[in-house]
Amino acid sequence: MIRLLGLTKTFHPGKANETRALNDVHLDIETGTFLVLVGANGSGKSTLLNMLAGAVFPDRGSIFLGDRNLTRLPDYARSRWIARVFQDPLGGTAPELSILDNFRLAALRGTAKKLRIGTTPGFRLQVRDRIAGLGMGLEDKLDQPMGTLSGGQRQALTLLMSVMAKAEVLLLDEPTAALDPHAAQKVMETARQIIVEHGLTAILVTHDMKEAVTYGNRLVQMHRGHILRDVSGAAKQALQPEAIYQWFLSDKA
Repeated sequence: MIRLLGLTKTFHPGKANETRALNDVHLDIETGTFLVLVGANGSGKSTLLNMLAGAVFPDRGSIFLGDRNLTRLPDYARSRWIARVFQDPLGGTAPELSILDNFRLAALRGTAKKLRIGTTPGFRLQVRDRIAGLGMGLEDKLDQPMGTLSGGQRQALTLLMSVMAKAEVLLLDEPTAALDPHAAQKVMETARQIIVEHGLTAILVTHDMKEAVTYGNRLVQMHRGHILRDVSGAAKQALQPEAIYQWFLSDKA
C-alpha cells in the first residue's frame, strides 16, 4: 500500500510567485490499484507524482510504501521499487545506446554497484521475447539505437523496461501526450497488460478524459492542491468523458 499523509508543498515561499501546490493531501492507495489522476493545470497532480518519484520533497507530511518511509529518500534510491514513464518519449532512455543496452541499464536499476548484468546471449533472448509480444517487429532490431525509434515505439519499450528490475509501483506521467491516437492506444493497452501481469500499483496522470474513463479502477480529481473527487468501483466504471468535463466546468464556476 502507498500511504500519503498530510503532504504539503509550497513553491517560491515568501515571493510574489508563491504557489501552494499541495495542501495537506491524504491518500491511501491499495496494492494493485490502477489509479487515474486528473485535474486542471496547477491542480497539484504533477507535484504529487514528482513527490512519489522522489524528484520533489514535501514541506510537511510523509510517504510510505508498505512499511518503508520514502519521505526523504532520493529518486535513485526509490527506483528499486518505483518505475516511471515520462510524457516525453525522449525521457527515461539513452537515445545513443542500443535497444538492448537500454534494457540492460533498466535491469540494473536499483541494484548494488558490484552487481552486473551483461548483454549475454541469454539476456538478449529474454529481451527479444519480451519485445516480440508488442507486435511491433522490434525484436529483430535490438542493436538499433533507441533514439532512431518513433515516439510510440520508445514509449512501448520504456513500459517493458520499467518492469525489468521488478518494480512494485509504476508512475505514468502523461505517457501518450506526444503520440498520435494509434500509438497512444497501443501504449496504453501495453501499460494495462503490464500492470495486470506484474501485479503493479499504478498511477496515471492524464489530460485525456477518454483515457481517464477507459483505464484504471479508481479516479482521483485534484483541484488547487486538494483532492476534490475520489471515485472507484462501479461508479468509476460508469463514468463517461462528458461527466468529467462537467466537473471541470463546475469547478471554474
